[in-house]
Amino acid sequence: MTETLLELDVNPDTYPTDFTILNQGQFLSAFKQCIDDIDKINAFAKRLSGIKQSLQQEAIKRCNSEEITKLAGDGITITVKEMPVVKLDPETDWSSVLTKLCEDGYAHMVQRRLSAAKLREESDAGYRLPEGVTIEEIQVANHRRSS
Repeated sequence: MTETLLELDVNPDTYPTDFTILNQGQFLSAFKQCIDDIDKINAFAKRLSGIKQSLQQEAIKRCNSEEITKLAGDGITITVKEMPVVKLDPETDWSSVLTKLCEDGYAHMVQRRLSAAKLREESDAGYRLPEGVTIEEIQVANHRRSS
């Protein structure tokens, strides 16, 4: 049976607004319930995302068959357009691509995001981080549910 959003039985208003008044058992119960509720909503959203992707593919087909770029009506306009997507040959050495872009003055084409986990691992093994790169520790609260 397929659930509707209303049948998910998720209501943020049922959570207390002041968590400091909860004892540890109540706090852990509220935390677990919140994670369970998020999982329900995410599963529902994933199903809707699949439907949206199918609708997008159909919109592309319709626009292509009618040789148009827009579909409009019922308060929505769907525009189909070309979008560049970078493809990297699996045999290509990523380091050489990165080096070439930087040497040619095009480092801005690369999304600058370093892997903190890998940097930590190499730093712990003795690698000296490049100047201007540091690893900052932040506190996070992870969770794990038991069966």
